[in-house]
Amino acid sequence: MTKSISFKCSKCEKIHEGIPIINFKAPLHYYSIKESERADRVKFNSDTCVIDKNAFYVKGVLKLPIIGLEEKLSFNVWADVSKENFLLYVKFPESENISFESPIFGWFACEIDGFEECLNLKSKLLFQYKGLKPSVLLEPTQHPLSRAFYGGMSIEKTIEIIEFYTHIS
Repeated sequence: MTKSISFKCSKCEKIHEGIPIINFKAPLHYYSIKESERADRVKFNSDTCVIDKNAFYVKGVLKLPIIGLEEKLSFNVWADVSKENFLLYVKFPESENISFESPIFGWFACEIDGFEECLNLKSKLLFQYKGLKPSVLLEPTQHPLSRAFYGGMSIEKTIEIIEFYTHIS
């Protein structure tokens, strides 16, 4: 099995080495709020987001296996969680044993290009050791993102996704 990939980009004609982590800065809901209102309505950092004191989001890592490669395509994505689970999550930086907590339920809060509509897919956030983002686990369904999560995806599909996210403005 090959560890990683190298390919000539169809968009910029350069050689790209390896598989980047694709980061979603904010949950999709964040972008529906006027920029002029965000300071008053949104409490936001790199790992959590609260909108209007009633929508709670946590950032986690979704890793998709790639058929024939050891490395996975990773996305830093957001999940919409209950207030109770949000409060549970924010207390974890103080805990040494967070990896032993039960996963929490969340609704997928991002759209990933190339996988149909992903918003509100059922997911769980599995806590990792202190300092690491939780792993995002998708519910097994026939949705293309769930199928890729459980069954892997082709190298060609991986390159297509990398090219898209490397060249969006």
